[in-house]
Amino acid sequence: MKAAKGKKQPDFIAMASASAGVSFKTKLTPEELVEALLSGTATPGKEAHFIVLLEESPSSMLKGLVQQAGARVTPEKVEKNLRKIAAQVGLNERTVFERLHRLDEEFEQMSGRLAKVFAGVRPAKGAALVDEGIKAARSKPSHRR
Repeated sequence: MKAAKGKKQPDFIAMASASAGVSFKTKLTPEELVEALLSGTATPGKEAHFIVLLEESPSSMLKGLVQQAGARVTPEKVEKNLRKIAAQVGLNERTVFERLHRLDEEFEQMSGRLAKVFAGVRPAKGAALVDEGIKAARSKPSHRR
């Protein structure tokens, strides 16, 4: 993943380690996360952190994590190791990665629909409409439990 010129690339390793440990007393450090991604073995005693990471992280963060850690070896090696970790912590690695693939496809479809809807709309006007839609959606009561 290349950052746009003049923009700093997000630190996916730091974001992933922070979000994986948000519900736990002990944190998964960025160093522990990288070591696990490079070795294919979850940090002992922190298996639950990897479950949270794999089940709850947005696909964009996992993709960025694989790319960033993959700069040290290869992204393919990191993805293979992430699959090993999924199996090690009791997750069906196929299900985890199928979910991510499905989310990516849904995002691409949604992006395509939005591009069609906003074709010909000035960027500032488009951004204002999106902001307005987000505010309206957030003001509605949630039906999630």
